[in-house]
Amino acid sequence: MLTAAGPRVSDWQFSLALSQEGFSASELFCDQSYIGLSASWEPIQRERIDPRITAGFLYSGSAAAPSALVGHLGIGIEPVCWSAHSFSSFLRRPFQIIPLIECDLLLPFSGSEDLTYRIHIAPLRLFFGYGYVSLLEPMVLIDSDRSLTGWGVCLFSFSNYVR
Repeated sequence: MLTAAGPRVSDWQFSLALSQEGFSASELFCDQSYIGLSASWEPIQRERIDPRITAGFLYSGSAAAPSALVGHLGIGIEPVCWSAHSFSSFLRRPFQIIPLIECDLLLPFSGSEDLTYRIHIAPLRLFFGYGYVSLLEPMVLIDSDRSLTGWGVCLFSFSNYVR
């Protein structure tokens, strides 16, 4: 069984995540909250520089949204895994801090046809042995001309490994 106190390496490679995200107004998003569902695959798991592939979608129930449903496909890395940290007595369960840096291609199902990329960093991402809890992930939106087109924040993300 995988525990947060030991190394993170396991035979679990697939995870499902639920998130709540908000964006500044742009050609792709409106000033509304979006619910995200995604699946991730971690083909190689080590203590550092773990790659991951993610696919999912963001949904806004707002009629004002330029695209109420936006797909995303991305790659990311987990650059470091902190097992011994000064926050170990902060929560009751043992946990590791494993930040994530990810770049996604956003694919709107309607509306904008321009390519948009999302780069986000999850510095406060906690691993509890069975999944992650991530809070306050900042992100930027970049268009195909490499211009900043907006920004966003993922308020929270919960993910769980599945077999």
